[in-house]
Amino acid sequence: MTKHILSTFFSLLLFTVPFYSFGQNQKKSIDNGVQGSIVEGKSKKAVQFASVSVISLPDSVFQDGTITDKNGEYKIELSDGKFVVLVEFMGYGKTYSEPFTVSGNVVKMDPIEISQKAETLKEAVVEAERSEMALTMEKKTFEVSQDITSQGGSASDILENVPSVTVDNDGSVSLRGNSNVRILINGKQSGLVGVSSQDALRMLASDMVERVEVITNPSARYDAEGMAGIINIILKEDKELGTNAVFSAGARYPWGYNASASLSHKRGDWSFSGNYSFRDRSRPRYSEQKRQTLENDTAVTVLQDDQGMRSGQSHNIMGGVQWSPGEYNEFSFDGVYSTSRGNNTSDVDFRTFDPYRLRSTSLRENDEIEDEENYDITFEYRRTYPEEKREWVTSLDYNTGDEVEDTEAEQRFYGPSGNEIDSLFALQNTYNREEQDNLVFQSDYVHPFSENGKLEFGVKSSWRVINTDYYVEDYDRDSDAYLTLPRFTNDFLYDEQIHAAYGMYTNKWGKFGVAAGLRAEWSIINVVQEQTNDDITRDYINPFPTLSMSYEVNKTNSVQLSYSRRINRPGFWDLNPFFSYTNPLNFRSGNPQLNPEYTNSLEASYLFFKQKGNLNISTYYRHSTGVIQRVSTIEDGVTISRPQNVNEQEYYGIELTGMYRPFDWWRLGGSVNYYGSRLDASNVVENSNRQFTTWQSQLNTQITTPGDFKIQLRANHRAATVTAQGIRKNITYLTAGVSRSFMDDKFAVNFNVRDVFNSRKYRGTTIGDGFVIESEGQWRPRTFTLSFTYRLKNEDLDKGKDGDGDFGGDDF
Repeated sequence: MTKHILSTFFSLLLFTVPFYSFGQNQKKSIDNGVQGSIVEGKSKKAVQFASVSVISLPDSVFQDGTITDKNGEYKIELSDGKFVVLVEFMGYGKTYSEPFTVSGNVVKMDPIEISQKAETLKEAVVEAERSEMALTMEKKTFEVSQDITSQGGSASDILENVPSVTVDNDGSVSLRGNSNVRILINGKQSGLVGVSSQDALRMLASDMVERVEVITNPSARYDAEGMAGIINIILKEDKELGTNAVFSAGARYPWGYNASASLSHKRGDWSFSGNYSFRDRSRPRYSEQKRQTLENDTAVTVLQDDQGMRSGQSHNIMGGVQWSPGEYNEFSFDGVYSTSRGNNTSDVDFRTFDPYRLRSTSLRENDEIEDEENYDITFEYRRTYPEEKREWVTSLDYNTGDEVEDTEAEQRFYGPSGNEIDSLFALQNTYNREEQDNLVFQSDYVHPFSENGKLEFGVKSSWRVINTDYYVEDYDRDSDAYLTLPRFTNDFLYDEQIHAAYGMYTNKWGKFGVAAGLRAEWSIINVVQEQTNDDITRDYINPFPTLSMSYEVNKTNSVQLSYSRRINRPGFWDLNPFFSYTNPLNFRSGNPQLNPEYTNSLEASYLFFKQKGNLNISTYYRHSTGVIQRVSTIEDGVTISRPQNVNEQEYYGIELTGMYRPFDWWRLGGSVNYYGSRLDASNVVENSNRQFTTWQSQLNTQITTPGDFKIQLRANHRAATVTAQGIRKNITYLTAGVSRSFMDDKFAVNFNVRDVFNSRKYRGTTIGDGFVIESEGQWRPRTFTLSFTYRLKNEDLDKGKDGDGDFGGDDF
């Protein structure tokens, strides 16, 4: 009964508050910011619906914006600082105000006159690109839309260029050396990142991404999942008034091409946006492996050579509608549809030797067809209030995906003299289908109680169901039919519910600030494996406290100390107990008995900021228990990899991230992360306690030549790393690019080369009980890309319209 009453009350609250909000459209007053009016230069008439943006100086970062009312007036709330106002209106050039400073007051600007010819501002370099790197105590923000070396690529290519982030040959993403990182798109889980985030990031075109946020010690308002932190990919969104369009196309070698088109329109209370992108990709790859074992006191060596090609096409369609009735209400609806079809072929050569001779040879040819389809729809309601920073946001998101992999394999066997053993000839089919449904409800409320203090509350519930159907069948000559292999048959159901609530308190007294929060998450996870009759349910509630304390030494120096508790729940594939069949000598299996991994994370940071650059120095320590690690064993001559909960692991390190602009035409940036780890896996593997220190770095430089060519070089280095059973060797690679803009920056040409010296190759050694494996591989060779971008703004799309008369929306 109580549950029914609460449910009814919450439903009424959800539906009545928005309608009540419509009546609260009183004129907004501000205590700190800028206000003024916009008039037409010749007639001096007020201009309604002009787009007004405020840009901070000297970093040229957009702060806030609005549109003028029927009297041509605007008001914008701002924090203290130095700014400039940018005015845009269809048929008119960009117009800038004089620079002004806000310092605990409202600056009343003289009327800004707009004309057919754009004005320029010599006092401030507002036409320059946004700062590539913005460092704050909460997160690091990297402006990647202007990154030359990732143009014409994918979101995976962009993440390769973000400091602290590494992308391995197989596309898996790590943050500060830890692959357990949460990837979000526009601050939420997305159908674009479904069961396989690696494939999804390769499908997402780089020209759709505006910036990347890296949060290494998230507060209670974020999900507790992700031991290393959160990577939030922010997609582009054109907020300018009127109609705007962007078209891009590109080609690359190894052969592939891409194209995209974006269109947005904003008028009055309504705005619409749409984007379509297409990618055709073709990537040769290879891997080599040398495995040495003992069989009856005889050393046996197996050499494996895998040459393959991964190709395919993908389509992404995104659309959104936003309605802002009144001053304090905003409704938005967004949809995403993505589809892809890929082909993955490989020729795998196996050769087995004893100390004196070649025993046997076999050749396996695999041909895999992969089809994937995803839908994502999101509804969001945002309510603001006359009080600054008071806000309530509620959203409902549903995404569904379907992925099918169908592989045909043919294997031939040869004797020591090279003669084919016809009786061992084998044909095999592998089928794998994964279906996923995900529903997320979230509501967050922010209530400021003073100039620097606020309370935050929120709830979130997510429901996720993944169903997989997998089987392997061999061709039987006697019956002339394919027979299913029971060991490799898998019907697996993964059902996950996570319900969360949080509260946060934030305040600042003079130079000292604090943010304390507590998040509780209730996890209900059920896995069912039909073949083994496994039906396991995990039901647990965990608290996740967070605390952050900061001190502002002066306007250019500040320090922070933060703590958070995190969780790593076993993933879908970690829990699936069946054997994944990659080739006859290598199997992967899950473990339905896995438990969650817990981490306590502590970080101390120092931030230095100046006009020409900034520097962030962070030291961090993480202690994890019940660590999930894959452990390899040899069973009947086959390498089997299974995840296990091992005792504990410690991560510790120091990271430097910075940007420096010695001249207007030269920009430097980079990061160095020196870290170590101690792993205790003695409960699973004897004598497996390992400790290591390693480092990784990135250096980026960009110059603008007198002919307005922009040249960028980016170097990455990862030192050797010790793993639970071996070592990953060092990797160093260089990426270079050059771009040039024409026609007042409306048309741009970009050329880049990724991995200039073709040196980005994985090399490693795995050592276990009675075996040693040495491996080397390359997922993608050196790539050359040429891309083109063309932008159309209001003044281009509306050229030829009569500029006289009313300046309302009726002329458009």
